[in-house]
Amino acid sequence: MTFERKAGWPRLLNEHVTQAKAEFRRRGFAWGRFDCATFACDWVLKMTGDDPLADYRGKYDSRESAIRALWGEGDKTYLDALSRVFGVPVHPAHAKRGDIAWIEDDRAVGVFVTEGAHQRAAFLGENGVVIMPMRYIDAGFVIG
Repeated sequence: MTFERKAGWPRLLNEHVTQAKAEFRRRGFAWGRFDCATFACDWVLKMTGDDPLADYRGKYDSRESAIRALWGEGDKTYLDALSRVFGVPVHPAHAKRGDIAWIEDDRAVGVFVTEGAHQRAAFLGENGVVIMPMRYIDAGFVIG
């Protein structure tokens, strides 16, 4: 899938993170409806108009069923599944604001939210939206 960023995407990114924080306060975390994958893929949908999660929405409701739903034939890891959708992962230093972030230990996908020396990434988890410093990010996926 080739992704192209819409004009005005930086404002949309700020709104996306703010809305996710408010949504978490209202509903909490929910596998398959409001989790790290939906947070990141909803962002890609807003930014590009393409939904990388379209084939998987509503097909999982737990960490285990997410793995079964999202991993395709030949995927050995969650990173393989992400690579199938987003392309070759890059070192986090090569990602930019709006790109997709990956933390291996948590098997969490998020969104890079700032640029330059203060690069961070936002992740949605069971404790809400958390902004993580670069030292915890294992890979990135360039979007557009």
